[in-house]
Amino acid sequence: MGKIIRTNVTIIGAGVAGLMLAKKLSALGIHVILIEAGDKLANGASTRNEGWLHRGTYHATSIANRPTAIRVARRCIYGHEWVKQYCPEAIEDALTPSYALIRDANRAEEIVSRWDEAGVSHKQISIDGLIRIAPNVIPDPIYAVFEVKDTAMNPRLLYKRLLIECKASGTQIYPCTQITFKNENTAYINTRNGESIQLQSDFYIYTAGYGIRDIFTTQFGIDIPMRYWKSHMLIVDRLAKVGVFYLDPYEGAMMNHDNYSIIGVNEDVIPCSEPSFTPTPDKIAETLSALNRLFRFDPNTGYTALACTKVDMAEKSDLARSLDISITKPFDNHWCVIPGKMTEAPHVADIVTRQLYGYIGDDHIALRPMDMLGSMGD
Repeated sequence: MGKIIRTNVTIIGAGVAGLMLAKKLSALGIHVILIEAGDKLANGASTRNEGWLHRGTYHATSIANRPTAIRVARRCIYGHEWVKQYCPEAIEDALTPSYALIRDANRAEEIVSRWDEAGVSHKQISIDGLIRIAPNVIPDPIYAVFEVKDTAMNPRLLYKRLLIECKASGTQIYPCTQITFKNENTAYINTRNGESIQLQSDFYIYTAGYGIRDIFTTQFGIDIPMRYWKSHMLIVDRLAKVGVFYLDPYEGAMMNHDNYSIIGVNEDVIPCSEPSFTPTPDKIAETLSALNRLFRFDPNTGYTALACTKVDMAEKSDLARSLDISITKPFDNHWCVIPGKMTEAPHVADIVTRQLYGYIGDDHIALRPMDMLGSMGD
């Protein structure tokens, strides 16, 4: 018989949500196993993104439904402040603001109204003021410019700190490892060292992003209503001292990382049947076109094209990608967790941690009156 490990929580997927949840749970003394199929941690959308630490500026305006937009923006604000406090060394150009641009004058009043409701920091400046800061920005057809607190970050530093704290708190981490289930409580893993382990876990939490659907299909014959979305980016030599991004649909957004700038296009998410990191030529052309509308950019300058697959758990009848968090429970002790945006991960990790602690409990701490009633609030 192989080795047997009994644990409170097994987390499947070591991206931003998995690492953050493992850190929070293990810090409370909850025994955690963290499993990653790849040989590197955070080897998916957690690192293959723009490295943009959002603060609600864009999402308060881009989501059509106002209550949802405000909710997502507030979660991004919470996550932004959490990351800055927890891992300040990950923040790039920490003392330099970014600038949000509005092209459509008809949307300006609604955008500012949403920012005010959500608590998004903003200060309007003149177009001439922006051009003095970033001379190669194309001023026409900018209608308004706002100084905002969105910033660039190096997520690898954040993940490194989370990894160190997970290990220090007792989390057992198994990269390059597949999991096979015997039943809802018992699973088997074969580590990259050839070790065979039987897991008996109270809870299984899936934070594997686009890998979640395949696990449930192959292991349990359950079709998780998950969708894949592909977006595109260009990496070019640094374009400006500051980050600059439009809020209008299909326009460009830029963040800086050391000597490079990363350009994306707002609402550039196309549904795809399978996860893919292969750039789509016409989408790269659209991204290049958006770049040329935002900056004076030499077309002979080289660039690197990238694609990233993102996921959501929205209803398939909904044509837009959902940026809201999602916690679904195919079984009582199997939870699928999607953070929506990387900046929402601290908030969703808090929710899951609080709910799991309500189930697992702690013999050292006295119960509250509502705990004695057997009720656990969300």
